[in-house]
Amino acid sequence: MIFDTNVLVYLSKYALKSERILVGDIAISVITKIETLGFPFKDKQENDLLVAICGELRTIPLTDLIVDETINLRRRYKIKLPYAIIYSCFR
Repeated sequence: MIFDTNVLVYLSKYALKSERILVGDIAISVITKIETLGFPFKDKQENDLLVAICGELRTIPLTDLIVDETINLRRRYKIKLPYAIIYSCFR
């Protein structure tokens, strides 16, 4: 399973129960990591929690295959670049 930024933010705000969602083979794309950790948090604890969560999850890097799939998705569906990259990590 691959998480997007919103899932990580909900986890950091305790809107999702980590013991129910952090199960199995979970990954994040490098884009999700950049979006999540690039956010200016008001609270150091929330920032530290997200750094810890991101540190525990497998991060899928950009590869030539993901780049090519992203290009194809953007041409076909006109979706925003971050969403196309994240979706391409599934394929």
